[in-house]
Amino acid sequence: MDHEDLRELIQQQILESQAHFEAQMRRGEKTRDTVDLLRSLRLTLRLLLSGMDPEDEAATSFVLSVSEEGQVLLRRDSYVVGVSGAFLQFLRHSGVRLYPGEALLVEPELARRAIEDSLGELVKEELRLQRRREEVTAALLLSSLESRESLLQALGELDEREADLPAERSALSELIVVVGRMLRDQVSSSEPASAADTATS
Repeated sequence: MDHEDLRELIQQQILESQAHFEAQMRRGEKTRDTVDLLRSLRLTLRLLLSGMDPEDEAATSFVLSVSEEGQVLLRRDSYVVGVSGAFLQFLRHSGVRLYPGEALLVEPELARRAIEDSLGELVKEELRLQRRREEVTAALLLSSLESRESLLQALGELDEREADLPAERSALSELIVVVGRMLRDQVSSSEPASAADTATS
């Protein structure tokens, strides 16, 4: 997606998210995540208007991007993790449908929600795979020779998927530490100077 198309898309998403925010205000709902989303969209738009590419900011910021296959990825420095679960539903509900080639700078609080939701989804998938393995193993014990091959193939597919999970969990867990550090640094930098600091300044 070129910069002009991305700018137009982000501008439209800002309008839709702003409308969602105003509707939340009227209903008396919590708006913190929507405010963080709007801030992320506006930050991305400012970057694009300055001629910069959001993807180039991953060394120092969280970047949410969409692959050509439609997979949503969160990047920060050398970390790249897939994003799934409730976070994507939140984006759609807020008027932000992500498109292949799109990239957004993401506020740390919003990144934390994406990571936490994805970790929760990973736990659910682990449980689903465990139940499926139990079902296939039980079916194998009762299977005929004809159905055995397909069940063994299903077990092989489960093995492949389960082998990917520890690396995904590790990357998400490490990113939780990174985003926690960033948020603590933000709080520290925004705190007023102490009396001692003021006296010596």
